[in-house]
Amino acid sequence: MAENKKMLLIVGGTGTGKTTSLRNLDKSRTAYIDFDRKAIKAFRDMDTFREWVKIDYVDHLLPGLTGLEADPECDTIIIDTLSFALDMFVAQHVDTAADSRAAWGDYKRWYKDVIHLAKASKKTFIFLTHEKSIFNEAAMETKTVAYAQGSIAGMIEADFALVAYTHKYVDEHGMPAYGFLVGPTKDTIALSAKSPMGMFAEPLVKDNDVNILIKAADEY
Repeated sequence: MAENKKMLLIVGGTGTGKTTSLRNLDKSRTAYIDFDRKAIKAFRDMDTFREWVKIDYVDHLLPGLTGLEADPECDTIIIDTLSFALDMFVAQHVDTAADSRAAWGDYKRWYKDVIHLAKASKKTFIFLTHEKSIFNEAAMETKTVAYAQGSIAGMIEADFALVAYTHKYVDEHGMPAYGFLVGPTKDTIALSAKSPMGMFAEPLVKDNDVNILIKAADEY
């Protein structure tokens, strides 16, 4: 079975445009899974998503995704953020476990189950996540990666062909603008941004509209 081409990882700090990048999706056919439990809308019509599900218990995610897979009117599934989902698993299952080693194994298996479901899907899957800087003492360098605890820390990018970082820059008029980094530049070599060779003409996409990433992945 071919893996899902439209499976994206969007990485960035708070306030860098991760959620606002979703603003132009067809919300009538999009399910928004909210682990961050946002109190304020990131854009005006955010409350018109087909589903806006605020998760309180991490074990509800996989059954919910299975239900959305069976919904023919849902084309796109967003998880915001994968970081908070993973932290919720740790808080609800690892921190309270009598056998923490076994619980960390369950954590890794749960993450893989979520990823395998998305990879096997015909729907667009968008994972938003926070970033974390890791210092490699052997190489004497700092790398910025998708945030995760445990053995999957620094490994999440391996499950995605397209890893885009939200990026704030100054446009030709000297004004702040928001886009995506989809590959390294000389100034951002420490970021784990990546995309298949030839998918994008430049490493900087000068608009943070996730539809641009979806179209590029679909046509590649």
